[in-house]
This record gives sequence, structure tokens and C-alpha cells, in this order.
Amino acid sequence: IAGESLLRVHSPQDLGEVLQDEQAFNCILLFCHGQGPKVRQEFGLGAFWTWLSKHEALPPKLVAVCTWETDDPETAELILAADDTFAPLAVVPQSPLSPRAAGLFFMKFFTELDLHAHDSMTGKMVWFSHSKAREILRRRHLPGAVGLRC
Repeated sequence: IAGESLLRVHSPQDLGEVLQDEQAFNCILLFCHGQGPKVRQEFGLGAFWTWLSKHEALPPKLVAVCTWETDDPETAELILAADDTFAPLAVVPQSPLSPRAAGLFFMKFFTELDLHAHDSMTGKMVWFSHSKAREILRRRHLPGAVGLRC
């Protein structure tokens, strides 16, 4: 996975500064809240996706989303069904994931992707990594569904 380090943003507007060097990374991994009564809309997944989908001239990236406390099925479906977007590859929870399930899934997903996609990231490699990560959840009897678009 291309990129030097993790960057922390507090709101969607903070992404503008982070995305300036858009060639330095090939994946956007969002850890954010889903929907819920305790979640302010301007800091949830929907707000981040809306901002990202309107960002002009962003080259193709893999978008991976990890939501906690609550999921956001409406935004997840928007991301997975989006046509003509900067994110031709996407991995998004479609149901709530426990912290353990989310950790195992994304650790396995990115480990597999890093092992097998050295120079470029293809849809086939994202699919393969997703399959391996989904299998680890199944073997550990951990509930949760993570959708894929590739």
C-alpha cells in the first residue's frame, strides 16, 4: 500500500490538506462513525463520503471504510453502487462489526493486499484479499458483512 504514514482528520473539510499530494498514496482507509443518535452527522461516514465524492481530480483510489459503534448501511450502499467515481475499488461494512471482527478483517485484508499487489493494485487482488479476510471471520464465527466493489 503506497503511503508514508497515517493521517488524522477531524472533519471532512480537513481532508483537503491531506489529499494535496494525491500521488503519494493509493488507498484511503477511513475509520469513522456510522449513523446513530449519538453521532453528529457532520462527523459520520456520510459526511466524509459526500466530501470525497465531490473532490475534483482525485485519481483512482481504493476506499476502505471501518465504522464503529454503528454502521451506516445507506452510505455503504452509495459507496458500493457509485458509478464514475474516484473509488473504483471499495471495501465497506454492510452490517455492524465488533472491534475484534473489524480488526481481524482489515488486518487480513491489507496483509494479503500488501503481499500480492507489489507494484499495482488490481480489482482481482482486492477481490482475493477480501475473500481471504471474509474467510477468517467465517472460521472464527464472527458475524458481520463487508461489501466489495471491484
